[in-house]
Amino acid sequence: MLDVVSVYSAFHRHHHFGPQALPYHTLLYISQGGAMYRLNGGAPLPVGKGSLLWLPHLTVRHMETGAEGVQQHAVRFCLQGAMPGELPDELQKCMSFGPDIIKVDCHARMLTLFRSAERLWLQRSEEAIWDLRAVLCQLIAKYLHYRHQGAAPHTRREVARIEEYLLRHMADPTLSLHHLVALTSWSRSYLIRVFRGVTGQTPMAYLRELRLQRALHLLTTGEFSVARVAELCGFSDPAYFSRLFSRQMGQPPSAYLPRRVPEDALRSPN
Repeated sequence: MLDVVSVYSAFHRHHHFGPQALPYHTLLYISQGGAMYRLNGGAPLPVGKGSLLWLPHLTVRHMETGAEGVQQHAVRFCLQGAMPGELPDELQKCMSFGPDIIKVDCHARMLTLFRSAERLWLQRSEEAIWDLRAVLCQLIAKYLHYRHQGAAPHTRREVARIEEYLLRHMADPTLSLHHLVALTSWSRSYLIRVFRGVTGQTPMAYLRELRLQRALHLLTTGEFSVARVAELCGFSDPAYFSRLFSRQMGQPPSAYLPRRVPEDALRSPN
């Protein structure tokens, strides 16, 4: 079940947030002003009015605002008691994406949806919570619509097939662009260009993002050593994994292990 954890609207000026791993999936909309965002240790990205952000669970977010300030509206949610295959198709697609920032051109509609969510959250009656889930589904649909806007339907389907393939095979350290070219009828250069046009990333950058998000999740469970997490996420060299993770997340993998469990005592599955 889709469970809304919180809904908020906030204005920040001269504000510094993070870096911090977000505990819940978040859809966030900028209705006024601007800020600089850094997601999972990547390059600073400017956001402003009309920016819609998808921040999945455990995204490491860093935000800075200046004198202009920024007005943000957000819905935070989690999934309770649902296996991935039991989720609605649109939600399954959303769950497979890494953090994302897109520009939308329906400001009035987005503001109406987020304000409706804020109003329903304040009521918090049983009926209001069901209505709030419906509003959240509309927001997810809007995000997916604008994420794929401009690409032909058959192109979107092919890119979605590539995304699904990367998700299923991310643990394979030999996975390369060659496998994706073999999966499609596209040339190497065309595949890169089309995939970047739809997702905003090259296929290998997208795969790296998937692996790091998976690694972040496994580390926080406290069940595996850093070396085993690297192996499970498709990194054949634990040292390279640690360097990449540290560069992207701002902290080494060991920093995300539960403090109460020493790393040398973590179990490794057979």
